[in-house]
Amino acid sequence: MTFRSGDILKEGCYDTAFEGVWGVLHTAAVVKMGSSDDAYQSIVEPSVKGTQNVLESAKKQSILKRYVHISSIAAVISFDRAQAYQEAQEAAKAFDETEWNTWSTVEKGDAYGYAKTQAEKAVLDDQDLSNQLEAVVSINPAVVLGPCLSKSHATQSSARQVTAFLTGNFTPQGYWCWVDVRDVAKAAVRAFTVDAEKVNGQRFVLSANPSTHYSQLGAIIRKVHPAAKGSTQAPGTAIIVFALWLCYYLPFLKKLVGYSEIWKFWNLRYEFDTTKSKTILGIDYRSIEETCRDACNSIQALIADDPPEPVSMLSYFSVVS
Repeated sequence: MTFRSGDILKEGCYDTAFEGVWGVLHTAAVVKMGSSDDAYQSIVEPSVKGTQNVLESAKKQSILKRYVHISSIAAVISFDRAQAYQEAQEAAKAFDETEWNTWSTVEKGDAYGYAKTQAEKAVLDDQDLSNQLEAVVSINPAVVLGPCLSKSHATQSSARQVTAFLTGNFTPQGYWCWVDVRDVAKAAVRAFTVDAEKVNGQRFVLSANPSTHYSQLGAIIRKVHPAAKGSTQAPGTAIIVFALWLCYYLPFLKKLVGYSEIWKFWNLRYEFDTTKSKTILGIDYRSIEETCRDACNSIQALIADDPPEPVSMLSYFSVVS
């Protein structure tokens, strides 16, 4: 096994790293929700320009056969359409791989959704890459949970939500869809090993459940890991709505807490059609109970000697914004 480092924003940085490889799995992105003054530089450029640099390096390799891009459900769901369904009191729409996020922009406060969408389109729209390789594949996971490998993984990635429930820390209210990190890894492996004609040019949404409220996630965590302290600082929905209303009408508060329009969509329910991932990639999704149990066990071991500091609502949003 060989390790090489590089600057994803530097053209040609991966030319040498890709020499002699059969496949490339591109996973890099900045996961950062909300708005900030440097959103283009800190969030969009690493995803979009970074992906373009990786693509150019990949196209210089004569024996490369497959390119697998890890995108996100953030590139699939448009929150305006999800909101329209909920306002009409219709059944939740099951979004699938034919959908693209056309709502998110940096100006609306969702640089992450915009960046993931543009990066994925750059991959799937690259005809030179498609003509050169036997398969170009995109994988779109929901919020990824599961066993963690390091304390930084447990406290700075999406797994920090599980860590918060374990330690009695702050968690936001809202609904999310989840998927086990091991199922994401399996999907990536299958994208490299399933017959090329079945996966080439395809997107695969990965989601183990319909949107689940944080309180439900907390209940599951307490069930599978009784020592979990639970989230004791999460305000109710009415308080969040009132806070967002204040932010909307008081510009200085927007700046203070990194207000983003995307916050108001945390209370929308939605789900995804994962038929393709099951039938083509053969994914048999782990239950949310198994995911939470194994996540808790790994995180507890990682933070036992040095638990994370308490996080208030304001400091939480300053981190994710």
